[in-house]
Amino acid sequence: MKKSMMSLVLGALVLTSVSCCSQAPKPSREALPSVPTVGAAMPNVTTEPRVYGQAALPSYIVQAAVAGATGEAAIRRVFAQYGVTMLTPLGNSQYEIRFSRDPGLEALKGDVNGSGGAVTAVQPNYIYKAMPTTNYRPQ
Repeated sequence: MKKSMMSLVLGALVLTSVSCCSQAPKPSREALPSVPTVGAAMPNVTTEPRVYGQAALPSYIVQAAVAGATGEAAIRRVFAQYGVTMLTPLGNSQYEIRFSRDPGLEALKGDVNGSGGAVTAVQPNYIYKAMPTTNYRPQ
C-alpha cells in the first residue's frame, strides 16, 4: 500500500511540474516597447546630422578670470563687437557664449590674448553625447 501511495504522489508531482512549465508565457511583439522615431515625436532631438566631437558652432565655451556678474560683464565687453546673443553660466567661471556674427576661433583667441586677463580661455563647444540619427533601423 505504501508503495502504491508513493507512486501516486510522485506521479502527481511530475504531472504538476510538467503542466506548470509548459504554460510559460511567450513574449509577444506587441509587448515590446517601440523605438521612437526622430522628428515630431521627439521635439528635443534634431534631425540635423551631427558627428561625435563635431563643433556646435557658433557656440563657444569661455573662461573668465572671475565668476559672477563681474565675469559676465568682462566677457560681454571683450566680445561686444561680435554681438553676444547668449551667455549662459556653466559654473567655475565658465560660460557658453553665442554670437550673432561668428568670428571664428582664431579671432576669439586673439581677443582673449588682448583682454588683459579678464578672459583666460576660449574653445568651441563640442558635442560629447551620442545623437540619434535618422538612418537608425531596429533589427
